[in-house]
Amino acid sequence: MKILNALSALFLFLFIVSCSSDSNSNEIDNKDSFLYKFENQDVNISNWTALRSENTMEVLGTTDSGDSFGVQFNVYGNLGSATALANESGSGGFPNSYWAFEYFKSNYFNFELIGIDEANKRVAAKFSGNLYEDEYDIDSETRYAEGSFNVEYREIMPQISGLEVSAVVDGNNWYATSSSSSGGFAGSPRSYNHYSDNEYSISYVIIYGDVDSIGSFQFDENSTYNKISFSRYDPSIGEFIEYKTSGIFKIDEHLTGFGINQIKGSFSLTAVNGNETIEITDGYINDVYPF
Repeated sequence: MKILNALSALFLFLFIVSCSSDSNSNEIDNKDSFLYKFENQDVNISNWTALRSENTMEVLGTTDSGDSFGVQFNVYGNLGSATALANESGSGGFPNSYWAFEYFKSNYFNFELIGIDEANKRVAAKFSGNLYEDEYDIDSETRYAEGSFNVEYREIMPQISGLEVSAVVDGNNWYATSSSSSGGFAGSPRSYNHYSDNEYSISYVIIYGDVDSIGSFQFDENSTYNKISFSRYDPSIGEFIEYKTSGIFKIDEHLTGFGINQIKGSFSLTAVNGNETIEITDGYINDVYPF
């Protein structure tokens, strides 16, 4: 069972990883508030914490009884995660946890960033939607959460600065807010998959641990590594549709240390699925992955 340390992990993630691009600021009023409903019942949020690390933000509100709601997002308004802990009957004394669905989050959970006041270090947003007992299973038990907040945030420094995976997809800015990995281990191709809150996923595929692989690599649908993959989540079938891709993947740096690898590079590609063609430009990678 996922319990309270699930939310602690969100704040640990914020400390380690964040984005570094510049953001726009909006003036919002300076009156603190955190309104929250769980299953259409008002929940009194008595304490909250808000942190910002470069371009990643997290807000966590808690009750005196241990219920909570937490959200992680970037300054562009893309949702990374939303989590509720609730003391419910039959939970055995431990709070049950519910999560925003991991893929195409904006299709299932609404998050609107109202504004960020950088001068006064305040952030305001509102949210509503279903949360799932299993964030990877759309058929798992759900709970409905909604609310808003306007709170003061505190800035912290990440352990590794400037991490970001981003691109322009079909003319629109795309920023990764969560990730996973799949495939082989040392000496074989492994895919590092990145998701925003929309339907698209961008992955880079490299030989696991091959830090000597530096340079510019042309790839196509037959390439097995040193390539970029692109896919789209289709809610009607509950799966990602893989596109045929061709383009250039440039790896500028591949660093090793402290139990992780760090890769820096850029990419551009064309993704094709039947009669649909999507151009992906201005791709940027500054990412870390474990050994």
